Parts: sequence; C-alpha cells; structure tokens
Amino acid sequence: MPKKLIKHGLFNAYIRVLAWHKSSRNGFPIFIVGTGRSGTHFLAKTLRSHSELTDLTWGRENPYVFRLVTQAALAEAQNKKIIPIIIDRYKRLLRAAAPRNLVDQSHPNLWHAEQLVSSFPKSKFLLLVRNPYSVVYSMLNHNAVKNWALEWNKYNIPNRFLGIDQENIQLYEEMSLVERCAVRWIAHYERAREVQSKIPDNVLFLLYEDLCNDPSQNLSRVQGFLGLSTPFLTPRVNEQSINKRNNLSKPDRDAIRKAILNYVSCQGREWLRSDKQLLKILAW
Repeated sequence: MPKKLIKHGLFNAYIRVLAWHKSSRNGFPIFIVGTGRSGTHFLAKTLRSHSELTDLTWGRENPYVFRLVTQAALAEAQNKKIIPIIIDRYKRLLRAAAPRNLVDQSHPNLWHAEQLVSSFPKSKFLLLVRNPYSVVYSMLNHNAVKNWALEWNKYNIPNRFLGIDQENIQLYEEMSLVERCAVRWIAHYERAREVQSKIPDNVLFLLYEDLCNDPSQNLSRVQGFLGLSTPFLTPRVNEQSINKRNNLSKPDRDAIRKAILNYVSCQGREWLRSDKQLLKILAW
C-alpha cells in the first residue's frame, strides 16, 4: 500500500498522518551523503534491511524531502527560506519512523550538514565517496544528473554544488560535459572533507569500492558508528558496478583527471592537493 502512495503522489499526506499518530521522536536521522551516482541507493538498501532502521521509502529517495534538499543545494541563496521547511519535514519523518531510526539518502544534504546537526545533534552522516571515473560514467548515462552540467547557467553563479567559482567560470564555459561532471565530483569531494573536519564525531567516511570489495568489514564499521546491537546482512554486490570506469575511453579518463587536477590547483586548495585519499582515488 505505501509503495502505491509514492506512485500516485500521496506520500506526503501519508507521512503527515503517520507522524501525527506518533508523538515519540527518540530516534536519530542517518543521512547518506555525497555526490549523486556514488552508490547511495546500494548503501540505503543495505541499511534499511536492518531491523533497527527504516527509510520509509523502500530504497528510493524520499519524495517528502529530496526535491527540496536538492533545490537548496543548487540555490544556496534561498536556504534561509528552504532549510527551515526541510528541518520541519525531517522532524515529521523521524516521528513516522519511530521506534526505528530514519535512514535518508538525499545525498545533496552534504551541503546542509551544519544546519542539520544544529537541529539534530545526534544525527549521523555516512559520507560515501566513489572513484570519479565510475561516477562520471554514471552521470553521463543519467539525464537528470547530466542536465545540471548542460544547463548550468540556469542556476546561481558561483555555484558550489556544480563546482563553479569566480576563478574557473570562464574555463567551465569551454569544458566538455565529461569535464564538467568531473568538476562536480571534485567539488563534492572537497565539501566532504570540509564536513568531515567540521563535525568529525557525526561523520563516517566510506569508499564505495571498499564497501563492495569487503562489505563485512565496512558494514561492521557502520554498525559501530551507528551503535546498532546486531550486524548487517551481507549485501549482494553487482560486480559490474565496481568496474564502470572501464567503460570510459582513455581520452575521457584523461580529461577527468585533468579537470580534477586543474580544480585543485586553484589558490586556496593547497590542502586538497596533498590529500592522500584523493591521490589514492585518482590512481585507480
């Protein structure tokens, strides 16, 4: 029945009614964040299989918040208006999820982490990073995600979500679609490291490839971080998803690497140029 509510656009009303019937809000939200096409669906489905967790949406993005979260990330100037609405909706979702803890895969919440922690001090962020070659390949095959780069001038500029600042805007205009997608990946990686440094107790950094290659060890880390009493079931891994980067041509892989290195060479990003994790990822 609830799946049909999503299909027919009635999910928002369902959440409002469910939250109204539950006054308890003892749980905490678990936000899966990162750039799109990084395996957030895979992680969300793995988490929701645990008896102490629920996402209320059967492994999909939550329609009650996802569009607003994305809108706020793309148009930061509107945040004073949008963020309070988002916070209020998460409070309802927490009540609707009770007595289990809420899992949410609205990945653009990466850009709202400080506001979310301020409203939900016990919240946890699973920060998922996937190698840029596989991410860009996936972006190129997803129309909605691809269109952010194609229609970039529709949005406010500078735009941290897209990776556009005053220093690189002229270069961005001349970039190929592959390069623009790569810039969005590195902008999100930069933001991920920033969030990790600002709220370290609330963040667990995960590599998608590590999660797929050794799910037991990495899900054990997630279990301990979330304070769950029982372990996760080992998920089934699609081997093809690990090797998507192999579908790119060598010129495209070279263009991705070049775009990322150009981005980190800008003034003020010296710390990013020496990031050992980034260097490891680019070497894959």
